[in-house]
Amino acid sequence: MEVFVNDTAYNNKFPITSGSKRRYKETEEGQQTMCKIMEKIAREERSEESEEA
Repeated sequence: MEVFVNDTAYNNKFPITSGSKRRYKETEEGQQTMCKIMEKIAREERSEESEEA
């Protein structure tokens, strides 16, 4: 759980998870990818809300 909670955590038991987290947080490409994902989620949420109204 520390890998997910602590921003600077890296665990050798979980190198893929640790590396993925580092890539998304520390590289320009990773940050752009996360922005696109969050924008998509926000659009889907707005769409669901408008369908319910």
